Amino acid sequence: MNIVFIDINALKNGGNVGLSYLSAILKQNGHRVLVIGNDWGIEGINKKIKDMDADIIGFSIRTNDTARVVEVANGVERKKGALLICGGPNITLNGPSFIKENPCFDFAVIGEAEATILEIVEYAQGKKKLQDIKGIAGREGDKVFVTERREFTQVLESLPFPDNESFDIYASGIITYGLITSRGCPYDCTYCNGPAVSGKKLRYRRAENVIAELLNMKKKY
Repeated sequence: MNIVFIDINALKNGGNVGLSYLSAILKQNGHRVLVIGNDWGIEGINKKIKDMDADIIGFSIRTNDTARVVEVANGVERKKGALLICGGPNITLNGPSFIKENPCFDFAVIGEAEATILEIVEYAQGKKKLQDIKGIAGREGDKVFVTERREFTQVLESLPFPDNESFDIYASGIITYGLITSRGCPYDCTYCNGPAVSGKKLRYRRAENVIAELLNMKKKY
């Protein structure tokens, strides 16, 4: 299937490692991916979606970009049957209310999305029921439903290295490279939503795995 992710301020914010992981796992499973990382305007974004023949269009939403994302999402032109979904830390915290207030989206992804996105593809292919997918907030008529929270990935080395080749913003190379060496945090800082998004249990990657990623990225880019 053809998947387009949109983060209209990825370049400004130094990339989007979460979408890099989703791109990697989708491509590992034989799907095509484009990540739009800059705000090309609605006409430019729609052209990229059309050229990609997108089956799934997903917005990554940061709190400060929400108003612009909703504006763009309402202007998206998609082919019949294509899904419009959203995710990100803000959506993990406010997914049900966001879906209720923004009916242009079919549903929202809550929590870590690597396993969820593959099941969403199965749903788009007609192989899975929507309410059987863990970690989403969806809509049935006027009612919003939330499925069971998906378990966190415990062994981070089981994930492929992030893929940046699908990002349009990196066509001329990567200047700033984002790196995640662990997920989760046991603390309750008032200014941070980390524990709510990634859980309180710290999950580390082995140092060897981190170095292998860095060497791989240096060789590629």
